[in-house]
Amino acid sequence: LEKGLELASLVASLNMDTVCVAAALIYRPVRTKSVEVSRIETAIDHEVSALVSAVARMADTSLLEMTNAVMQTSEARDQVENVRRMLVSMIDDARVAILKLAERLLALRTAKNSSEERQQRIAQEAHLVFVPLANRLGIWRLKWELEDLSLRYLAPDIYKTIAGQLDGRRDERESQVLDIVNSVQERLRRNAIEATVTGRAKHIFSIWRKMQVK
Repeated sequence: LEKGLELASLVASLNMDTVCVAAALIYRPVRTKSVEVSRIETAIDHEVSALVSAVARMADTSLLEMTNAVMQTSEARDQVENVRRMLVSMIDDARVAILKLAERLLALRTAKNSSEERQQRIAQEAHLVFVPLANRLGIWRLKWELEDLSLRYLAPDIYKTIAGQLDGRRDERESQVLDIVNSVQERLRRNAIEATVTGRAKHIFSIWRKMQVK
């Protein structure tokens, strides 16, 4: 029940509709086979049942046994690309993708209490399969956290070093950026200059990637 509430809360924070939130709430009992999908259709709603079934099918398809060593081979890279394409082909409703990405994000958030082997597996899967999916669909809020948490388990020393050098939490840095944007926007307005000012706080994976480029 707790995991269902967490997933439903995350999906609701993305401003998804009631059907999607309901599907998130009951996805876990269906995935663990505590509840049959047919019961959902009868007791709740056909649309909710269809969403849950679609997300469950993605789970059955996407679970790969991947390690850093194996992923160095071209055959393995082809396998990952095939899985990405398969997942995209299975999505005929954007809500299915959002539910799946949100579910994987929660798995990464709670992985700190899991074995190192599980941490590596789900982080690798998220990095290779679900981050590109989030990017392709333009779901940036889920994408950046999937990237950061994947890095946390795949390269913990790098993650801790960068995190330790950042001032404040991400939401605090976002607030600082917004204050600066508003200040610059107001000064431009006072000087009769029409312009749009934007800014964002870079997340840990993005900082690391830029460090590699530089």
